[in-house]
Parts: sequence; C-alpha cells; structure tokens
Amino acid sequence: MAAQAKRALNKTLVRVEGLLALRPVIHGTTGRPKRHVSDVLRGALVLAVASLDSLVVDSVVETVPSLARKGALRKTAGKWIKEDPQAVLACFAQTDPHTRLSALYKSQLGEVTFQLAAPTEGVLRDVINCEPPWEEAASIPTKGSEDAWAAEDVILRNSMTT
Repeated sequence: MAAQAKRALNKTLVRVEGLLALRPVIHGTTGRPKRHVSDVLRGALVLAVASLDSLVVDSVVETVPSLARKGALRKTAGKWIKEDPQAVLACFAQTDPHTRLSALYKSQLGEVTFQLAAPTEGVLRDVINCEPPWEEAASIPTKGSEDAWAAEDVILRNSMTT
C-alpha cells in the first residue's frame, strides 16, 4: 500500500477512534443511546468509510507514476486510456508525463465511489496490482474486543453503509 496514502488513513482512523472514545463519556449508561450519541457513532462510521474511499484514490495516485515508468499498470489503466485517448496523449506533452497520468487517473477516480467492496477491489487489483486491505480493516474496529471481525464482516458492513 502507498506510504502517503496509508499515513493519511492512519491519521483519519485516530480521529475515528477519538469519536468512538466519546461514546461512553456522552452516553454513560446502558440501554438505547440518545440521538446525539447515535449521531456521533454514525459520524465515526461515515468518517471511517470515507477514509477507505480516500485510501483507494490516494494509493492509485501515489503508485501510478512508478508503475507507469516500469510499464506495470494493469488492465483498468488501459481501459481508461481507451476511454479518453486525447487526455492521455496530452500527458505525453508534459515534463513529467507519468505524474500527469496520475493526475488524470485521479480525475477519473473522482467519479467513482470506493465505499463498496467490488469497486475498491477492482481498482486496487486492476490498476496497481494491490490486494484490498480487508484483513487490516477488520482488526481496527474490534481492537481489544472479544468480538473480532473477519474480512467478510468489513465487506458486509461497508456495503450496508452506502
């Protein structure tokens, strides 16, 4: 996974953990939480899912230049070239065409949501040959808990929030 993208994800997850740490303080009792408590928890979930979206885009943008230089971009990159050959040709006129290609892909990815498992897996595998981070993502929300999640739980919960 791309280093800068992972650092950004980790910073966001610290914010998510902060929101989750508020729950016992603002709820403080058993039973159904008040609306403001539920809103904080919902906000934490939305922030966590949005961080996944950002992780995918940032990973591709960070990785594309080096993969393009090596000729190692995968099949989806070729599909994007076919969809907008003029934009790709314009990249070749730039001083650093590989970085410009990365920016082009970022604009392409801005039109897609990566809050669902299938598009996330597709882009990570088919553009930068990277496996999705489901196992790592599963360990985060249940750290220190008896109810550990599996990768399938992350995929299921991810699809339920969108």
